[in-house]
Amino acid sequence: MNNILLAWNQNERAKTSPIVGQDGVAAAGGASGATTQRVIVATDNPTYEASATAAPIRGEQIGLQYQAVPIAGIDGNLMYAQGNAYGRLEGAEFNRALGAAQVVEQAPVEYDVQANIVRVSVALLAAGAWDVPIEIPTGRRRYLRLGFDYTRGALNGAVQMLIQSCETVGGVNRWADALMIAPGPLVAGVDTAVQMQRSRPWRYDSTAAALESGFAIFDLGRGTFFRIYCAEIGVILTPGIMAVYYTVFN
Repeated sequence: MNNILLAWNQNERAKTSPIVGQDGVAAAGGASGATTQRVIVATDNPTYEASATAAPIRGEQIGLQYQAVPIAGIDGNLMYAQGNAYGRLEGAEFNRALGAAQVVEQAPVEYDVQANIVRVSVALLAAGAWDVPIEIPTGRRRYLRLGFDYTRGALNGAVQMLIQSCETVGGVNRWADALMIAPGPLVAGVDTAVQMQRSRPWRYDSTAAALESGFAIFDLGRGTFFRIYCAEIGVILTPGIMAVYYTVFN
């Protein structure tokens, strides 16, 4: 024993065996092996967080954090991840443009619909005058379901409606009418001329004295706003009563 201690220099060390069946433990970095020590992380944090991770891209590790205790959204429903009334947090592919994990909110179908009243049920203006329309934001929804209730003021009563959509460009609303497109006669060897004309206004002629209702669907082309004008055109001295309501959807 004395000879061993006398021969020992500062570059030598004693090996212990904390791992059963192994002589010493691994040092520094490198691949895991039989002599690599394992550790367990203990925490007193009552909130358990699990990470759903994706494969590292360009050396980056991405993921989403979920809480074990659900939280309440503004719709009152409980959820396990951050979100709101319009969806739940979901993982998506790494977005190179953003340089981060991309978060997708998938809205339920019923939240992609907006419905309201354009014109309450009151008499149309006298002398066939157009009323002042309300400009309705579409939320970039494409289709308009337009419904109306009309009660004529006299025999032969009729109502006309003008429907316009706009695109906001440079902060300016550019209103336009829908176009009707009709091809000309088809003749072999001759180019066919196509006629375009504004479709305005829409007219409805009453068929009875009682209230009449109807609806039609229009393509707004995802314009930013729409508006509807209404006017009596049948018996302008005795205007009828008109209500207009709508739904915009995709």
